[in-house]
Amino acid sequence: MAESAMDAIFDSLLILFPIMFFLIYLKDLAVETVLAAYNAMVQFLENCRRAMAWSLYFMLSIFTFACVNAFFDSMKAVLEGEKTPRHVYYNY
Repeated sequence: MAESAMDAIFDSLLILFPIMFFLIYLKDLAVETVLAAYNAMVQFLENCRRAMAWSLYFMLSIFTFACVNAFFDSMKAVLEGEKTPRHVYYNY
């Protein structure tokens, strides 16, 4: 009787060990996949942040150039004695 119980335990272990190893492999594969996806997303967001920063600097430089250009145009008009019409700046 004891020998058949030991055979049953041994047979169940022979079935359970490959299943357990397969599930551990699946868990490791899932963790690797999730970590790779997370790292790719973090890298993509870092690239987006860098690109947004550069585009913000570019827009800021264009805006600064436009403001300086408008300022010098208006100063030139003042020095030449021209009266700038209001609709040029206020659009009415």
